Amino acid sequence: MTLSLLKNEYPGKLIVFEGVDGAGKTTLLQKTSAFLDKNQIKHRTIKMPSHRIRALEEFRKTHESHNHEERAEVDAFSLTVLVSGDRLITLNQEVIPALKRGEWVLCDRYTYTGNICCNDPIIHSISERFIQPDLAILAEADFMTVKNRVLARPTEKHLFFDDDEVKQKISKYRQLAQQNNFMIIDTTQDQETIDQLLLARLHQLLKHVQAQTL
Repeated sequence: MTLSLLKNEYPGKLIVFEGVDGAGKTTLLQKTSAFLDKNQIKHRTIKMPSHRIRALEEFRKTHESHNHEERAEVDAFSLTVLVSGDRLITLNQEVIPALKRGEWVLCDRYTYTGNICCNDPIIHSISERFIQPDLAILAEADFMTVKNRVLARPTEKHLFFDDDEVKQKISKYRQLAQQNNFMIIDTTQDQETIDQLLLARLHQLLKHVQAQTL
């Protein structure tokens, strides 16, 4: 699916990081933040969905419960609508004000995640209320790499991990990324190669911004 998001009319820049848990989003975001620090660019990191949503019982059941009956109590469409609304609130209260101030915003997940979780026209319509990122990055890794990374994390190894669901999401993310002009980074490559790819794209974006201000 190709989403028609709103053009960023603000002086700040928006960079979005997507991918399944364990794909390497956090590392790419941290590398980007370090690059912006080095170039003295004011920026902030925002996580979507917010902590207020992550604390909800329905959200926790979906992501933590190993009980099939408990998980079945949560309707995927309803939860996705709820989370999408939370993302819109975060967009209006945090992202847009920062962009207006000329700051760069780094988003750990964005509206694209909702479309991966629930393929419904209503979710697509909500997504088109969001601002088009200046750069969207998909962190990608094969299934076993993702699973091993998640299960090795002390804070995440207790979470519910559905092999088939994760495999489907990896495939859906690649398709969505290809259709929406993401930069796709294979995080199973050596770190030096990953850094070179990422930094080259960030330098390109920075040069474009600097050229616009001349």
